Amino acid sequence: MASSKPSYYLSLLFSIACLLSLLPLSAANPSPSPPPPCEKSDKEMRFLFSRWMAQYGKAYSWPIEHEKRYQIWKDNSNFIGSFRSETEISSGVGAFAPQTVTDSFVGMNRFGDLTPGEFAEQFTGFNATGGLLHAAPPPCPIPPDSWLPCCVDWRSSGAVTGVKFQRSCASCWAFAAAAAIEGLNKIRTGELVSLSEQGTCGLATSPFYPTA
Repeated sequence: MASSKPSYYLSLLFSIACLLSLLPLSAANPSPSPPPPCEKSDKEMRFLFSRWMAQYGKAYSWPIEHEKRYQIWKDNSNFIGSFRSETEISSGVGAFAPQTVTDSFVGMNRFGDLTPGEFAEQFTGFNATGGLLHAAPPPCPIPPDSWLPCCVDWRSSGAVTGVKFQRSCASCWAFAAAAAIEGLNKIRTGELVSLSEQGTCGLATSPFYPTA
């Protein structure tokens, strides 16, 4: 019995040493990550592109322009899919990867065939007229005994009209002014009326165009 105990302990120590020797190998060669989901074929992407064109009334004069816009739309679609997949992975509870907390949402819209530079050039311009720029009045102090909420979401009160598409007329100021007047009118009278930005710009060519 006395001679069996040392052999038992030796076999136990040998087993532990073997297990410890395998740990560096498993750390250096982690199990491969699952393969990414299969991407859609070019045929499927072109079919989706044609549906997107029909949805937003897109048409291109030349095949070269059509192919260029398709490639840009495809890149934007891949970006949307990549953003969503990364957000889903990083937001998982208990994930070891760095987590990104965001409430951003990306999706395809009518601008899907434009690069970021083209979108900025066509839809974020600012035309300032020197004679119309005036200094802002000084802020009016609030009496200390008055109470006002810290913030108000007028969308929940029905004081904001739906999103409008200004195209490339560079008249974002008109849309902002019309939206402000629409909201003010709703707050004062209780009636939400959608005003005409085209009438504000003086671009109406027909006397029958409804203007504010």
